[in-house]
Amino acid sequence: MVITIFGATGQVGKRAVYQALAEGHTVKAFGRNVDNLIDEDLRNQNFEAIKGHVFDEADVLHAVTGSHAVLSTLGGSIDGIDKTRSLGMKNIIFQMQRAGVKRIVALGGSGVLNVEN
Repeated sequence: MVITIFGATGQVGKRAVYQALAEGHTVKAFGRNVDNLIDEDLRNQNFEAIKGHVFDEADVLHAVTGSHAVLSTLGGSIDGIDKTRSLGMKNIIFQMQRAGVKRIVALGGSGVLNVEN
């Protein structure tokens, strides 16, 4: 299965990349800073690092095209101003529709809840 993982450089996203590769999936890891995402020994024909911004329609469309599923582990600040999760997810879903991708899982760590400790 080809899986595009958004937020692949975050704490949750990195673990998802490693897990998907370990299970034999092809991973398209999307993020702003993907250059050093995984160790060299894990880079193979089943991994593609895609540098881009989740608000950029062309970047996201490129990332989801040819994928069977999308995993979003998008983060963002908890200041109430950051729109990464809300507007970013809108763009991801819109581009998935354009590319004919029908499966998405969105998850995050406790940081998305804006809860202390």
